[in-house]
Amino acid sequence: MTPAWLLALALPAAAAEPSWVRADPVMTAALAELARSKDRLAVGESRPYYIAYRLLDQRRVIVEAQFGALKASTEERKRYAGADVRVGSAAFDNTDYVSADGGGHAPFTIEAPYEDGAPGVRHALWWLTDSAFKSAVQRYSQKDAYRRSKEEEDDLPDLTPAPVSALDLAEPVAPLPAADAEALARRVSAMFRRSKDLQGCRVGVFMFDNLARFLDTEGRRSRRDASDYEVVLDAWTQADDGSPLAEQRRFPARRPSDIPSAERLESEAREMAASLTARRVAPSLDAPYIGPVLFEGQAAGEFFNQLLARGLAAPREMWLEDEGLLEAYRPGRLARRLGLRVMSPLLSAYDDPAASEFEGTALAGRTLIDDEGVPAVRVGLVEKGVLKDLYVGRAAVEGRAGSNGHSRSALENLPSPRAANLFVAADPALPRAALKAELLRRAQEAGLSWAVLVRRLGEEDARRDGSLLAPPVAAFRVNLDGSEEALEGALFDAVTMRTLRDVAAASAERRVYNHYQRGPYGQQGDDVHATIVHPDVLVSEMDLVPDEREPDRLPRLKSPLAAGLAR
Repeated sequence: MTPAWLLALALPAAAAEPSWVRADPVMTAALAELARSKDRLAVGESRPYYIAYRLLDQRRVIVEAQFGALKASTEERKRYAGADVRVGSAAFDNTDYVSADGGGHAPFTIEAPYEDGAPGVRHALWWLTDSAFKSAVQRYSQKDAYRRSKEEEDDLPDLTPAPVSALDLAEPVAPLPAADAEALARRVSAMFRRSKDLQGCRVGVFMFDNLARFLDTEGRRSRRDASDYEVVLDAWTQADDGSPLAEQRRFPARRPSDIPSAERLESEAREMAASLTARRVAPSLDAPYIGPVLFEGQAAGEFFNQLLARGLAAPREMWLEDEGLLEAYRPGRLARRLGLRVMSPLLSAYDDPAASEFEGTALAGRTLIDDEGVPAVRVGLVEKGVLKDLYVGRAAVEGRAGSNGHSRSALENLPSPRAANLFVAADPALPRAALKAELLRRAQEAGLSWAVLVRRLGEEDARRDGSLLAPPVAAFRVNLDGSEEALEGALFDAVTMRTLRDVAAASAERRVYNHYQRGPYGQQGDDVHATIVHPDVLVSEMDLVPDEREPDRLPRLKSPLAAGLAR
């Protein structure tokens, strides 16, 4: 059911443009070119039935420092534009199809003049639209030929109806001066000088002050702040046997005020250095482990990101001329399990894109309108382990039709349905402290003398073949007396979606995991802000195996920091 507030935003087809649109010179220039392209663009009998423009104004500041010294600092302003041009009809058009050469599932983009003069903006959009239209005609012909060769036809429409609204969500945000970012990077990276064991470090401050505009031929108009701030801490070294060790901590934020304080970042840097020092001499897993595993903190957030959020992303199955591309363009693995149990009956989940904070922590995934111009609404996804609903964009999916406003992407990629603010909760739940006792009880019951606790996981791009979960970054052997020892060289073996159903216990307390969600098809640069509010979780049984990669050679000389030669 469409919410009443969303119906109130719907615009009659003949309504005049809102005052904020008329006052925006970029929107008025884009609207003029949109109308001209819709009315006059044609190749023979082919004409576009739908056109959408996305425009992104950006002030970009990138600062990097190493061991207290500034390494790079750049500042620039740019404007980018992307076009989604469709031919055919809403029932069947040139999208949701990838040709044998791997092309077809990407919009056309261009760098447009940053200044607001109508001639420059219109010329850029003219060139962009022309290129996108000619490609759409070609792709439609290829897709139609492919359809004729199929034994069974897919009757899911490529573009379903959605509310038409005009929303001005732009909010003035005072940008963080580049000089402040430089000072922060220097200060935090200087903390790594105190560790004699590190081989390298980096502190990056990335600031993208973005204004995003959207307009299409069906009457959708939006303008919103899409700013993107992040501080990244990297440090690396080698174990005594030469095995590479690295840790990274990322702190994404929507506003400068949400960036962690310098004191908090310094504390994180100290923790990273201490962790890497401990890991250098930590014993490695020397034999397979089969038993319970407890995920805490960031590891629990990535657990739900890589299994649940990824499993629900991009539910539409695309047509692929080359079946060898199936793995790259595989739809979410949970998409066809509506009405079935996909998680432990302890767990339920919903996505509320409008939520702005949880227990005082700002949620980076907050999204009021998606990248197809559709207002985002709350979706009840899982109830006591059973999948009840999906993320849906304007492309119909099996079992669902009609967008719920969850299609998002970077400008260089077509929007696809994915998580915004994903909330996971357990019922019944245990106090967080009781989870460790339950971990040890289960280990003892299985005849084990120790169990595994994971506090940090690698991100999605670190996953190995055959496993849907990245290897641990910070893992611990927990002895039956409760003592902990760092554990290195452990990989998850053959993790599947079943692991979500094997969750045996979860904490009542929940944490906020703000992160960048990878694009569902692995395209470079398709990361978007997302948040998971999650409990810590205990999985009843998992397999871990030793990492058998050959270690690297150690440096011939100590670093000048380790040798006390640099002050």
